[in-house]
Amino acid sequence: MKVIHHFKTHRGDTYKIVSQKRIRNGGYDCFGLCDPPDDEEAIIRISQGMSNYDLMGTIIHEMAHAFFYERSETNVTRFTQSVMTLLRRLQLTPNDRRYSRRPKITK
Repeated sequence: MKVIHHFKTHRGDTYKIVSQKRIRNGGYDCFGLCDPPDDEEAIIRISQGMSNYDLMGTIIHEMAHAFFYERSETNVTRFTQSVMTLLRRLQLTPNDRRYSRRPKITK
């Protein structure tokens, strides 16, 4: 697990972002995972090995969870998609397109 960034939310919650090989949540592999802000050491975990495009989207998505933890997964996903669409239109996203490495869904 490698620490790649630290930040504070608007509420003063401190997070660190770490990169790790495999992330599982509820029996499924995932690109990222955000701890609740009230955890003693709140961490955002980002999976290694995805494309730069997926990495950008995952970081935006998980940081949105940190700032707006009370919002639903659907709302955070819509926010992420809107930001990524704008970044694509402005040609600010990496050239390697999405879904280069999908997590395997296992039960």
